[in-house]
Amino acid sequence: MKKPCSVERCDKPSRRWTFWGTHSIRFFKYGDPNYSYKSPEQIEARFWMDVDKSAGHGPWGDCWLWVGRLDKDGYGECKSVCNKRTWKAHRFSYHLANGGIPEGLMVRHRCDVRNCINPKHLKLGTVVDNSADMKARNRSLRGERNPTAKLNDEKVIEIRRRAASGEKKIRLAEEFGVTDVAISDICNGKVWTHVQA
Repeated sequence: MKKPCSVERCDKPSRRWTFWGTHSIRFFKYGDPNYSYKSPEQIEARFWMDVDKSAGHGPWGDCWLWVGRLDKDGYGECKSVCNKRTWKAHRFSYHLANGGIPEGLMVRHRCDVRNCINPKHLKLGTVVDNSADMKARNRSLRGERNPTAKLNDEKVIEIRRRAASGEKKIRLAEEFGVTDVAISDICNGKVWTHVQA
């Protein structure tokens, strides 16, 4: 008859060195027969393994860069690390440092580095706050920075100049490949407001 496993509350028979098979593997692999891959401590330890905390990153030189998987927009993602739930790495970092993210709020970057997860660089805000940050830091895709834009700054200035001299808007619309409503909005200052003649 085999002796029972020496791990507390385990009634399975020991196979090697007084531990049941799984406990034996955990003991030799991790040094602890009770090691749990899904424990909060282990999840956090694995999370920080994908972080570069060396100096010199970002505008202030102290960004902690996520070096794991990035999404299509350049934000860090952690999937298997976080109990099968996909998290944005900066959100998980904020969650670890501050204990949670209230519903309806997002985690914004102070440093503008998408894969930075330094909790000091992260703050909560609304979608409106995030849009205001984007506009203030000139990161919005307005004007010719928008990949679907048919016009550029020079064309907008020319449209306004020619419309002011009396040229018909329908003719300008045909020439520039946009609608006459778009020409009216340009001339009335509703769109392309950042372009000054």
